[in-house]
Amino acid sequence: MEVRGVTCFTQDIGRAVTKKITQATPPPPLEGIENVSHFLAGASGKGGVGKTSLAVNLARALQQDGFRVGLLDADVNGPSIPVMLDLKEEPNLQAGMIAPLEKFGLKLMSMGFMVDEAQPVIWRGPMVSKAIRQLFGI
Repeated sequence: MEVRGVTCFTQDIGRAVTKKITQATPPPPLEGIENVSHFLAGASGKGGVGKTSLAVNLARALQQDGFRVGLLDADVNGPSIPVMLDLKEEPNLQAGMIAPLEKFGLKLMSMGFMVDEAQPVIWRGPMVSKAIRQLFGI
């Protein structure tokens, strides 16, 4: 599969575990996101495997190495960032866009900030796509 502007390389992590890591430069006109030079995406077909734990710890490690880091939790079925980082507030709107929350110097955005965790939500394909596009400001 080809994606414009994306290059892939293989990185060994730990004991002979190979992961594909993608780096991409997003095309304009995404407001603000055009300044992002690298993206890392993680996914799994199974829940409870540590995706959020890995993402938070990797983000903190990169930040401690001097990088400016943001973390987007686009998991619509069980967003974990608000729980893991004990965030209860809702993001504000700035210039018509959703402004990320900040904790430990990390800019954070999660679907969990948009929904009440006590209320069930039924997501259908178009709704999921639209919500994620809004998180990116598209």
